[in-house]
Amino acid sequence: TRTWAIDDDLAKFLHENLEPGHITLETGSGLSTLVILGKRVAHHIAVSPVADELEVIRSFCLEHAIDPTPLNPIVARSQDFLPTAKLPSLDLVLIDGDHSFPIPFIDWFYTADKLKVGGWLIVDDTNIATGLLLADFMRADPKWQEVTRKLDPMKFTIRTMRKRLDKRGDLWTPKTLPGIDLEAVLSRLSERGGARSGAIVHKRRRFATRRAHHDENIALAVGPEAPASQNRMAEEGLGLIEKREETSRHSADVPTE
Repeated sequence: TRTWAIDDDLAKFLHENLEPGHITLETGSGLSTLVILGKRVAHHIAVSPVADELEVIRSFCLEHAIDPTPLNPIVARSQDFLPTAKLPSLDLVLIDGDHSFPIPFIDWFYTADKLKVGGWLIVDDTNIATGLLLADFMRADPKWQEVTRKLDPMKFTIRTMRKRLDKRGDLWTPKTLPGIDLEAVLSRLSERGGARSGAIVHKRRRFATRRAHHDENIALAVGPEAPASQNRMAEEGLGLIEKREETSRHSADVPTE
């Protein structure tokens, strides 16, 4: 069993903001692919290791009068394809493939430089730690602007999960191992309060170089626009690197037998 579901607000955002002639890329594929193709974009790259899914999408397009010609299906893992891919300039990037660490960061790293200034970058499933961390990093980076709250993360909390389960079913069923009791998990998590989720959209403000010295990368999170907690985390991280470098220098002086 496989689900292609995306949130209604994300589908609406894609429908309202994409235009004919746009060039787009997504990691993963599904309903989002159909919405994007339905807007008659000029070229759409969908990177997914599931060949059957991409073929079903093409068949669905032909059966429902959606032109599949712009679709460029890449049957591969994004972490294998993107590092050596020669990508065109992109109007929109949707990161919605493998959410395990560090894949969303790899997807971002190899597509952000190809995104036009003013283009859209969407991080989906920010209820998962990797997506939330990536979105929080861009929120703190002045080279990115969070441009929409239509995709309200407060719609995706422990308190709203029951309604979503009743409406859509348990989308994690294909992923969980036998014996997983979702009711028990919900009860445990509800005691700790809700969590942010959903998709977060950012617009690229200006060109950026991220292949810099690690001190500069960490310093991106430090500034007047960043929350105090992020400033502390960045400063502590910078101190940790400095400490590791100092330890490395001292260890080089230790004589060996």
